[in-house]
Amino acid sequence: MPNPFDDLGTPQRRRGRRRPQPPAIQAELLDPSLKGYGPRIRQWLLRTLVDCGGLHAEHIDIERTIKQSAEIFNPSVELTNINEVTQFVESERKALSKKPAKVSGHFANNLKLLKKTLALSAVEVEVFGFLIIYRQYIAFQKVVDMTIMDIDGVRLCWQLSQILGLDRSEIEAALKPGSGLLSAGLVAVHRFDRRARESIGCFLTPQSRISQMLITDDFSLANLLNTAVRPLQSTELVMEDYDFMADQRDLVHRLLTAVKSKPASQVSIMLDGPPGVGKTQFARMIAQTLEFEAYEINEFDEDGDPANVDERLKYLMLAQKMMSKNRQHLLVMDEADALLGGSPSTIWGGRYANKASILRMLDTLEVPTIWITNHGNSVDAAVARRFGLTIRFKSIPKESLEKMLTQALPHSDQLPHWAKSLIGHPKVTPARITQASQAAKLMAQGDNAEELQLFKQVISENLEIKGLDGMEGHRPVNRPYRPEIVNADADLGIMA
Repeated sequence: MPNPFDDLGTPQRRRGRRRPQPPAIQAELLDPSLKGYGPRIRQWLLRTLVDCGGLHAEHIDIERTIKQSAEIFNPSVELTNINEVTQFVESERKALSKKPAKVSGHFANNLKLLKKTLALSAVEVEVFGFLIIYRQYIAFQKVVDMTIMDIDGVRLCWQLSQILGLDRSEIEAALKPGSGLLSAGLVAVHRFDRRARESIGCFLTPQSRISQMLITDDFSLANLLNTAVRPLQSTELVMEDYDFMADQRDLVHRLLTAVKSKPASQVSIMLDGPPGVGKTQFARMIAQTLEFEAYEINEFDEDGDPANVDERLKYLMLAQKMMSKNRQHLLVMDEADALLGGSPSTIWGGRYANKASILRMLDTLEVPTIWITNHGNSVDAAVARRFGLTIRFKSIPKESLEKMLTQALPHSDQLPHWAKSLIGHPKVTPARITQASQAAKLMAQGDNAEELQLFKQVISENLEIKGLDGMEGHRPVNRPYRPEIVNADADLGIMA
């Protein structure tokens, strides 16, 4: 009996459709700005696959890996099976030079400039470049992560040395405290321990903002410096405005004058006192008087959010490295309590700067730095000992506040009555005077009369001082007391 299914053929033919084919493997493209680094990436990939065992790892599809990295390997013939792929990788590894492959392009040039500016070693640049490529080129990251799946702090330097073709001791030196990478804040080394983690990225993190800058064609040292600092604002105050603390003022002046004239010297100065007593203005005044090229450490990160303790420490370290060769520089770290351990919110350990790193940083500063705190008495004793000079600010005398108000108000040789009432008010501080003055000038746009009125309104609103609007430049008029116009149930006449 004939089989009724004989004439139907295969199921595929019967339905008139072909068997679904697996999707074509797409090459993961390298960022165009990194293509000049392709020869070096090729070396790293070959060492990872052959020297570190990725070529024969069960969980790595080597054919897919080579196709995804076609931009890097670019085989001259089509590789049709796993044997051909394996032979290709092994032969390429045998022919690999021990010397680092030559690189070109924006990324290579930017790294070269960074090396010169921060006095980095060749090994430090190699490690930093590797970490940036690892983050930017996903195909490369996958190969490294799937080859070295269990990473711990003990073996990390050895594993990196295998990929980069360097000696283990060289990697250890590049990642130890005080190295160029760490002292400039370019790389964060997370706590080494024996616990295995998933990837190299769990232990080593390149500074993200700088990493992005290095792969662009408009990288410059000025832009790099701007990630960490901004120019210190000027002030209209002069030395005489601090006559009420002349001894302390002259001590700071003398110390910074000596530092400026002796390249081998270094110093940290703490200005401590309650908010608003003129510490920041004093720092600006002394920098201006001594004609320093002064900068203050950024308080915000790359997204415009408040920078945490760890980020501000990295900004300081980068600025120190970039400015160390010029004795005309001065750095100011405002709101430094959290970083120095003088604030209840300070976290030492975990992802924030720890005490050891703070002490090491203070011991190795190369640029004179002024630290401004509100709670200096709470700073750890070991940290406090690192400061060459500590100045305690007290409340500002009324005479000094009067002079500051006179300078802040337009053409005010004599203060109006409402302005005099501000002198001695507990909320009126140099910082608040400067704040109100800047806002008034911005809104008045050159109109002196309006600026005076706006200053009064701004400081009144900011400090919640009532009654300034009703004050004029003369004494209030005494008016007779008339109980008959007071709305009250009691007979107020008997109180006269």
